[in-house]
Amino acid sequence: MGARETRIIKVSGTAPEEGTITTCGWATYSPILCEPIRVVKADLQLVKEGPANVTLCDPILYTVRVTNTGSSVLTGVRITDELEEGLTTNGSRSAFADIGTLRPGETRTFNVEAKASRTGEFTNVAKVVTAQGVEAQDQVVTKVTAPSLSITCTTDEERFVGRPIQACFTVTNNGDSASENTMVELAIPAGSSFRGASSGGRLVGDKVVWDLGSIAAEANKEVCANFVGTEVGNLTFTATASGDCSNPVRTSCSSKVSGIPAVLLEVIDIDDPIEVGANETYEIVVTNQGSANDTNIKIVCTLEDSQQFVSAGGATSGTANGQVIEFAPLPTLGAGQKATWRLIVKAVKAGDIRFGVRMTTDETERPVEETESTHQY
Repeated sequence: MGARETRIIKVSGTAPEEGTITTCGWATYSPILCEPIRVVKADLQLVKEGPANVTLCDPILYTVRVTNTGSSVLTGVRITDELEEGLTTNGSRSAFADIGTLRPGETRTFNVEAKASRTGEFTNVAKVVTAQGVEAQDQVVTKVTAPSLSITCTTDEERFVGRPIQACFTVTNNGDSASENTMVELAIPAGSSFRGASSGGRLVGDKVVWDLGSIAAEANKEVCANFVGTEVGNLTFTATASGDCSNPVRTSCSSKVSGIPAVLLEVIDIDDPIEVGANETYEIVVTNQGSANDTNIKIVCTLEDSQQFVSAGGATSGTANGQVIEFAPLPTLGAGQKATWRLIVKAVKAGDIRFGVRMTTDETERPVEETESTHQY
C-alpha cells in the first residue's frame, strides 16, 4: 500500500443461532528496504587484419584492433602477437602492447610490421588479456611468394670472321610469383661488332640491354642479339638477368671465330721482251687476302730449256735442280700480309717462253699455278 493509502475490506456472513457474535480484525506488514544494483558484463573483441598474399621483398603490415564490447571497464589490457618462424618484426618474433585501461565501447589499434625471410604460408595469432580474466584472439594467414630467375645461353658453335653470329638468352621464372621489372644485360665481347637485337634490345654503352617487364611464374622470355666476329678467337657472351625481389643470375656461352686463308699468287717479268743473252727477273708475290694465317707456303718454279737459272732469293732461299727451282717453305703468312720471291734467269734461246710457278700451302687443297709469258729474241 502506498503512503497514506486506505483500503476498506467488507466481510459478510450469517449466524446459525441466537446469541452474541464477536468479530476481530488486524493488519500486519513487513518492512522492506530496496537499493538498485547494476549488473554489468565484461566482454572484449580482437580483430587482426593483414594481407593474404605478399612477395618476399614486401613488408607485411598487420593491424590489431581491440574493442571493449562489454559494459564494464577493463584494466591491465595487454596485446601480444607471436610470429611464426620465418617472420620477424624489429629483429624479434614477438610484439606486444600494453593498452592499460579500456572503457566500454572504446577501441585501441596496434600495428605490427613484419618481414619474411623465406617463402611459405604463415598463420599469425594475436591475443589480448585483461586483469579481469577476459581474453580474445584472432589470426591471419599470409602466403609469401617470390620469383626465382634462371637464364640460359645459346650461340653458334663456330663462325668465320666477318660472318653473322647470333647469341640468344632464355630467362625463366621458376618461382611462384611474377618477376617485375625484369632486365637482361649482355656485355659486348671484344673482337665483335654489334649488329642489332630482338625484343627491343638497345645498345647502352658497351652493353645490350633488354627491358622485359613482368614474367609470370613458370613462364619465360627469349631475347637474341646479332654480332659479327671481327678477329680470330673465341667470343664469350656473358649476360645477367635481374628483377624485383629476385637475385641476379648469370650465364655465358662461347662461339669460335675462325679465319679463312685466301692466297693470291702473282707472277710478273720485269723486262719483256728480252734479248738473248740478257737476264730476266721474275717477281713472285703471294698475298694472304683472307682472315687467317696461311702456313707452309712453298713455291716451285719450272724453266723452259731456252732459259738458264742464275739466282734466287726473297722471302726464303731458293735451290735449283736442273730446270726446277724450289724455294724453302715460308712457315707463316698472316692475314693481309705479302711475301715476295725473285728469280733471275738468263735467256739462252729466242722464243715465246712460258715461265711456270706452282704454289702449295697447308690450307689449300689443290696447288695454285700461275704462268708468265716472256718473249725472248
